[in-house]
Amino acid sequence: MKKNILIPLFVLCIAQAFGQTGWPPIGAKWHYSYVPCDIWGGCGAKEFIYFEAVKDTLVNDTLCTKIIVEHHNGKKEVKYLGDEFIYSTENQVYSYHHGHFNLLYDFSVQVGDTIELFVDSNCKLFQQLENSDHSDFDSKPIKYAVTKKDSVNIGGINTTSIELKFLDEFICMPCLSVESQQIVKNIGSLDFLFGNFFTGIESGFYGPLRCYSDSTVNYTTDVPCDYLTSAESLKSNSKVSVYPNPVTGNSIISFPNEMKNDVVVEISDAKGRIISTFETYEDHIAIQSKLFSKGIFLYRVQSGKDVIGSGRFLKN
Repeated sequence: MKKNILIPLFVLCIAQAFGQTGWPPIGAKWHYSYVPCDIWGGCGAKEFIYFEAVKDTLVNDTLCTKIIVEHHNGKKEVKYLGDEFIYSTENQVYSYHHGHFNLLYDFSVQVGDTIELFVDSNCKLFQQLENSDHSDFDSKPIKYAVTKKDSVNIGGINTTSIELKFLDEFICMPCLSVESQQIVKNIGSLDFLFGNFFTGIESGFYGPLRCYSDSTVNYTTDVPCDYLTSAESLKSNSKVSVYPNPVTGNSIISFPNEMKNDVVVEISDAKGRIISTFETYEDHIAIQSKLFSKGIFLYRVQSGKDVIGSGRFLKN
């Protein structure tokens, strides 16, 4: 009995003494955007989800990295969301859920290959943040096609980038996005650490990556790692809304404009790319559903320098 206890403890001590040899290294940090939204399609100020690799540990006799997960809101309040456990080989990264490790990333693939990945961690985070018991697709593989593979230079270090396209039929689940995603070796997904993250209208909007850092790599985007300034924050405004939402036929984006000011409405896709711009002196605009593919779209209503409100709508 004593030998059965001492052997894994001895292995753990050796592992901690020499440290983790794979990715991520201890001290690695990720900041991903998070925007809470309400059932009316109104969205609040940008917040973020924080991941940090804190120590090596044994899980099912496998040496892996423990990653803590936190939600940081606009008031600089921190909510602990739990722990994740991952380990890597030369080209693969695995995450632990439901009693075993599942494939998270694979950099040995080539363009034209198909790959099955898991979104278990996304479902767990969704349950924590959105107070949901959704678990219909936990521990089930999702099929993607490899559409691009490149060698990229990040902070002077050459690494590999792959792009994946969702292949399965459209399914309505808050743990998964049907958008393509980009994953960079030794950084992770540029959309969300555990793959793309889709949510319903009444819940949050996750990603993209703001920055990643460890002892050798620093990757930053044009979005601040930490909190946005008040000027960059978009206040939720229940007076700005879309009806019907999800959009069917012609939907209406309504907003206050009693003075008949010049109002500009920008509509962006889930990646933040502007796809339509409308200008009006009225208090609404009509959007035709046939002009949009399936997915989530963001809108921003502005008069001069003043942001009237923002939100999003879904096209089924």
